[in-house]
Amino acid sequence: MIETKHLTKKFGDFVAVDDLNLSIEKGELFSLLGLNGAGKTTTIKMLSCLIVPSSGNATILDKDLLKDSHYIKHRINVSPQETAIARNLNVQENLEMIAGIYGISKKVISDKVDEMITVFNLSEVRRKKARLPVFLLFFFSIISKNAPIEVFRPVSIVPGITIFGFTFITMFTGLLIAKDKSTSFLTRLFISPLEPKDFIIGYSIPLLPFALIIGIACLIAGVFMGLPVSLKIVYTLISYIPYILFSIFIGIFLGVAFSESQNMAIGNIYIISSTLLGGAWMDLSALGDTIKSITDFLPFSHAIEFSRIILSDRQESIWIHLIIVSGYAILFFFLSVYFFTRKMRSDNK
Repeated sequence: MIETKHLTKKFGDFVAVDDLNLSIEKGELFSLLGLNGAGKTTTIKMLSCLIVPSSGNATILDKDLLKDSHYIKHRINVSPQETAIARNLNVQENLEMIAGIYGISKKVISDKVDEMITVFNLSEVRRKKARLPVFLLFFFSIISKNAPIEVFRPVSIVPGITIFGFTFITMFTGLLIAKDKSTSFLTRLFISPLEPKDFIIGYSIPLLPFALIIGIACLIAGVFMGLPVSLKIVYTLISYIPYILFSIFIGIFLGVAFSESQNMAIGNIYIISSTLLGGAWMDLSALGDTIKSITDFLPFSHAIEFSRIILSDRQESIWIHLIIVSGYAILFFFLSVYFFTRKMRSDNK
């Protein structure tokens, strides 16, 4: 049952919903009809706990809209008019993801997904992606192990190429978030009981192993280029995790803050600048003291440097480099949460 009492929403001097009183009984189909600007969407957003009423209140399933919003979010959802799916997941995975967000057990999810696929005759497409975007993830350069320049030797070039590969994770993440933002997929998630940090973690978890695969591929290629096989390779891969998280979090930040087309442009600039300022395949000292000082404040060169130290026999500490990279990862995690929170609020005003 849904009941509203004097439900009102104002945006400055503009009254979007004015003293709405209605009652919808269990099992009843109810339509809101009106011209653009009549307040239909605003009403749905208030009832979905996306925005707070200026005055008045409502009850859903006998729970107070203002006091019990978390409980209500666990038991409702909204199907927007636009496409609201995860394009990188297939039909079955989309159903499983939404069910998982609402805390349904794996056994129940499996049975329910099978039921829905049968009811809606989706058997032939259950393994097909809802959308199949194609992204160029990373570019691999083959460099002769006998190159006379020190920076092109395996112990130097492999870390550079690996960090270069991770920059595509940033671009991929930014485009993914921006695309989801342009559809109603994020709106559907906003209505769920998830918090902003849950969104960040939810986007990050699938990308972390994906980025590790890039790291593994680059390190294996390094072995073929002459990199000695030892535990140093494993240690290097583990040490990449803070930088991978930084790459994901800055991608989420860019995706939330900018549009899809802007992310494409920013992503290309980011790939070039981070590679150059990180010294992926050049000696940073050749750029002059001023540029070298700038690179010391950025995480790119530190990520490359600590992996070069691990792979080589240099007796240097990696901790200052790891601390700087980890600091950037933490910074952009909180920035992502902050901007995600702002996005949720701004989209639902």
